[in-house]
Amino acid sequence: FLGLWKISLTMEKNILMPLSQVLFFLNLLLAIFNLFPGYPLDGGRVLRAFLWRRGKNLNEATIITGKFGQIIAVALIVFGIVIILLSRDLLNGLWTILVGIFLFDSAFGIIRQVNSFENLLVENVMELPISVKPETNVMQFIDNILPLHRQDIFPVAQNRELYGFLLLADLKDNLPREKWHKTKIQEIMRPVREDHFVETHTSLIEAKELLRINGIGVLGVLDVNGKFVGFLQRGRIRQRN
Repeated sequence: FLGLWKISLTMEKNILMPLSQVLFFLNLLLAIFNLFPGYPLDGGRVLRAFLWRRGKNLNEATIITGKFGQIIAVALIVFGIVIILLSRDLLNGLWTILVGIFLFDSAFGIIRQVNSFENLLVENVMELPISVKPETNVMQFIDNILPLHRQDIFPVAQNRELYGFLLLADLKDNLPREKWHKTKIQEIMRPVREDHFVETHTSLIEAKELLRINGIGVLGVLDVNGKFVGFLQRGRIRQRN
């Protein structure tokens, strides 16, 4: 939009010039605002990652950024009230207040979630895994396993050793149907990486962060001996009674 604004200045296009100028400044302000160091803004996520890397417990880092987000939210609400009282600009004042209320509610929500999950470990919420053996061919999987277990991602394991994950999206996008009978699961699976698994004693908040950033939204759970014992999937975490 800055480039369009400069072009419209040279071409003396009166229609484009004010529109591109306003859009440029609105996007610039939005980008700057989004870098404020408070949850749920991106700047808050950066601050949380920085605190975590510097040795803070992830729960503590999340609560700190949540409180920063609440401070920013309260400042916005006060600023909106000032706009209404001093400038008599009801629309912009109410809009600023609404943004502040939204930020405060989101920050309060993450703090409450962390406090409720603070003492929970992965072993308290993991599911029992429905796994596929790596030498199984795709046709056998589709005919015999998939109809009984309707999920999008399956761990690939044998003798309690985790090898990777099978994503149904990969089957649809990368493997023609005529190759199903001669292609083994190990050929189409995603090999396990360090951010694809956690141990049973890992805190739930750390596991949820990995689920958010590891690119597949699932985690294998290993016991102290490195054996595959459980499974976590983003959006399906439930505490067991």
